[in-house]
Amino acid sequence: MHGPDGLWAASFIAAISYIWFEQAKPRCGWCIVSIAAMLSFEICQFYGVIAGTGDPVDAVSYLIFSLPIMALGAKIKKTSQ
Repeated sequence: MHGPDGLWAASFIAAISYIWFEQAKPRCGWCIVSIAAMLSFEICQFYGVIAGTGDPVDAVSYLIFSLPIMALGAKIKKTSQ
C-alpha cells in the first residue's frame, strides 16, 4: 500500500470536512469532487494523457484512506446535533 499517497488524500478530505463541517451537502459534494479529481488524475496518468506514472495502487489507497475520513465526518456531525 502506498501510505504517503493515502495519508495525503485523507488529510485533504479531513480539511474539506473541517471547512464544511456545518453544511452536510456541500461537505459531501466537495469530498466526492475531490476524490473524483484524485482518481481522474491517476487514470489520466495511466493512459498517458498527463505526464507521470499512473498507479492503480495509488487510486485504491486514495479510496481506502479517504472514504473512512468522509464517513467519520458525517458520523461526528450527526452525533454533535
